Amino acid sequence: MVAQKKDYYPDKALLVWSPAKDIPDNKLDDYIDLAKNRYGYNVEQALGMLFWHKHDLQKAVLDLQNFTPFPDEWSREDRVLFSKHISFMENHFIESVICYQISRLQVL
Repeated sequence: MVAQKKDYYPDKALLVWSPAKDIPDNKLDDYIDLAKNRYGYNVEQALGMLFWHKHDLQKAVLDLQNFTPFPDEWSREDRVLFSKHISFMENHFIESVICYQISRLQVL
């Protein structure tokens, strides 16, 4: 894959989309629908792919199948795992604070 020049702005954000004047709205809508419904992209991901290909719809469409987009929402399993880890970390943090406080009391 050829590296493309990064366009940075004063706030150091990376530009991932800019509208193309030569793409009709109906073609852009069709592209987004294809990206969303067939390949699981969200709108931002689809537009990012199009921008990466310098607004070349054909290249962007061909490249949609080459990437697996991250989902917008967490799966049930991801939420359960996250909750378990947060609970563990909270307990570990609380234990650490208590041990620290006890050790400070012993020094005094």
